[in-house]
Amino acid sequence: MRIRLIGIVSLIAIFFCSCKNDIKNAGADILPSEDNIIVGVDTFSLSSVSTLAEPVYSSPDSFLIGECDSRWGTVHCDLLTGFACPEGFVFPETSELDSVCLFLYYNSWYGDGNSPLSLSVYEIDKQALQYTKGYPTDVPIEDFCSSSEETKLTDEAVMIVPAKVTDTIVSSTTNKATRYLQVRLKDEFAKKFFESNKSFTTQEDFEKHFRGLWITSEFGSASILHLAEVTMTLHYHFTYQLDGKDTTVNDIKPFYANAEVRQVNRILYPEREIEQILQEQDESNYVLGPANIYTEVDIPIGEMYESVHNVVGEKRPYVNRALMTMRVKNVYTGSSTQKNRDDWAQPASSMLLLSKDVLPTFFVDDKHLNDSLAIVSSLMSAVDSVGDTYYYYSYNLATILTKRLQGEPIENDSTLSMVLVPVVSTASGSLQTVKPTQVLTATELQSAQSKENPMNLEVLFSGF
Repeated sequence: MRIRLIGIVSLIAIFFCSCKNDIKNAGADILPSEDNIIVGVDTFSLSSVSTLAEPVYSSPDSFLIGECDSRWGTVHCDLLTGFACPEGFVFPETSELDSVCLFLYYNSWYGDGNSPLSLSVYEIDKQALQYTKGYPTDVPIEDFCSSSEETKLTDEAVMIVPAKVTDTIVSSTTNKATRYLQVRLKDEFAKKFFESNKSFTTQEDFEKHFRGLWITSEFGSASILHLAEVTMTLHYHFTYQLDGKDTTVNDIKPFYANAEVRQVNRILYPEREIEQILQEQDESNYVLGPANIYTEVDIPIGEMYESVHNVVGEKRPYVNRALMTMRVKNVYTGSSTQKNRDDWAQPASSMLLLSKDVLPTFFVDDKHLNDSLAIVSSLMSAVDSVGDTYYYYSYNLATILTKRLQGEPIENDSTLSMVLVPVVSTASGSLQTVKPTQVLTATELQSAQSKENPMNLEVLFSGF
């Protein structure tokens, strides 16, 4: 049986490679009578549409802060974050407060790095973010922060020009320099924070006195910081006796916005601008990430069920290959110094295709990636027949379609709805997981209705 299966796969590959034109309901008797295997190839037309994305629920490991206007509209990004309690730490008895500062570390930005933006910091004064709860990217700030002058922790907005910040810290492991911005918080807040947390017990007790910060931008519309890390530091000094003399020591206690606490990156597009984009999809569909517009692709699974079963008859159907290729438009290939507002947002480097039915829970449940549920494709390039380079995503839906075609009969007009989501993937051993990217992306796809290079699905199947 092993030899027979190898022969079958080889014959299928030879058959597929020999097909230069679309062949519908093509079958072949490959083995004698009782072991007869039917092979077919078909191309199915798809339909696609851009839709307003549901809010994404995820735990970001990087953050976007600022506001930027581009051809895709004006996007505003800000951050709600808790901070980890240094459990078990107690200040020396003679400790006196100096200041509390916020440090924002970043390696890149979106938009024009020479344009200024302002940063304002507010204390969360209502409810703390719950570590075990997922929050959407359109989380209402008013549920957590009153955003009043009483909760504002900066005397005035802090102005920053991303490309001109010169303060850096160099990693001892990678030797890479990271830019940072230091923001001194109000003295009244510092005193309250110090007095209420002279000893740190548990995260729960810590959050009774300090629930976290809301960091936002209130000026500027041409740049967004891509933060790698956020840290709050308490600067203090204490004295002790050394050789009979008072000795003063200056020290710092850091508080990290890390994986031990919850962060929520709020990312908003004006509704009017989103509606305008959704109206412009005769030839193109759009995927704006992290959480604004997705493209939905409908596969005619009912038509496919009938077509395949008409060919294989009573035999069990198998999809050996099902390639869905999506051409990408407007990929910028010039130098970074020549970019303008139309080039700031570029296509996602990785795009997830998954069943629309599982989208609401896929990221919340942190599911592992496998091709029976979802498929990820990197942005790839190729050269066409006239020597021009084009870019595309490619997906093999063989496993997904085989399960559908081997199941219960499907109505002829039934469709399988798939959704495209820009993601970043991580691997742990043999397991691969994905989560929505926190980098701003804008992907323009050749739609399924396009007159030139429309999306379609080429299916090679067999029955035995």
